[in-house]
Amino acid sequence: MNKTSKDDDTNTKKPEITVSQQAIKNDGSSVSQNSKDYLDLLAKLNEIMAKIAEIISKMQNANEQTKQALQSQLQTLNSQAAVIIAQIQEAQNT
Repeated sequence: MNKTSKDDDTNTKKPEITVSQQAIKNDGSSVSQNSKDYLDLLAKLNEIMAKIAEIISKMQNANEQTKQALQSQLQTLNSQAAVIIAQIQEAQNT
């Protein structure tokens, strides 16, 4: 007895993704919790990157003592960014 392609299709049916799992509205009302968490992490990372850019801009015209203080702030922000990037990568893998 030969299997038809129709038989193969029913045995290997892929799971369906519901609309609620993939829908993102402009007001965020239909975003799943994972998506909200992911978007929150991206927003935090964006804030950190803006602070880093601001500090780098300040460093260009700063004296040596101020540059050292700003460098310390950069290291702190880089550490925070690394943590958030790790969380984003973890969220992408779930």
